[in-house]
Amino acid sequence: MLHILTITGPIYLLVAVGYAAVRFGVMQKSDSRVLGRFVLMFGMPALLFTALTQRHANAGIDWNYVLIYAAGGLLTMACVVGYSRRIKGASVAQGGVLGMTVGASNSAFIGFPVLYQVLGPTAGVALAMCFIVENILIMPGALAYADSGGEGGAGAALRRSLMSLLTNPLLWGLALGLLCNLTGWRLPAVPERMVQMLSQVASPLALFAVGGSLFGLRLGHHIRAVVAAAGAKLLLHPALMTLLVLLFPVLSRELAVAAVMYAAMPTAAIVAVLAQRYQQEEFAAAAVMVATLASFFTITLLLMIVMPLLPA
Repeated sequence: MLHILTITGPIYLLVAVGYAAVRFGVMQKSDSRVLGRFVLMFGMPALLFTALTQRHANAGIDWNYVLIYAAGGLLTMACVVGYSRRIKGASVAQGGVLGMTVGASNSAFIGFPVLYQVLGPTAGVALAMCFIVENILIMPGALAYADSGGEGGAGAALRRSLMSLLTNPLLWGLALGLLCNLTGWRLPAVPERMVQMLSQVASPLALFAVGGSLFGLRLGHHIRAVVAAAGAKLLLHPALMTLLVLLFPVLSRELAVAAVMYAAMPTAAIVAVLAQRYQQEEFAAAAVMVATLASFFTITLLLMIVMPLLPA
């Protein structure tokens, strides 16, 4: 138990420090947004590039992992959106936002810092594959569904979402990392060291920014719905991913654990931003907050289960 807490404890302690820095006026909440943008624009692309080009990453992309991780996310979204639409009478836009809330994990800002301590370089390669699924399939698909009742329908919404990826710096870091992985080409020593330095600061700065962004968020008027959405993200998503991993045993043990653990991460913070166009930002932000806070306990418990399954 103590060993597990040494993995999750520092992660969430850094989140708490970020929250306290804003809470007590050491930093402004806008400063957290600046840090988050720095991580998004520079730190995480460098981390993805480094993860795919380091010597331990010669396995490259495992498309079995991509397919299983995609199936787990889409299945979770379908279950929750179907329930909300048919039983709760939610609108199409509300269903799309809910789909993002339960299907898109905070794999970069929280997942990677946790899993790197457990899986080492494998966590970085798995992160790149999670990024492919979450940013090219899960979130664009949810946005397309949310927009399907509006002008242009789902097809136009999906095209807009996919076009926006062209300016996403994470995609460029992933693409360049894959290119170097496939060709064996390496950066010269000086720029390679610079990229490594950026990748090393990405995780702590991301965690600090997550903590600062949590300050001031409120549960709003839909506490029960928020808790249910956070519960589906933290419990249903990893449960369905575990089922798929067991039904289709095509992954190495490390990648199987990575798929389940990344699915168990809280909702990606970007969901609250994307939900603004549907006037659902209060619900999404509250779900991000509840899922992030509760994930300390669920991730710690899950690590206690999966850690004995990994090689020493």
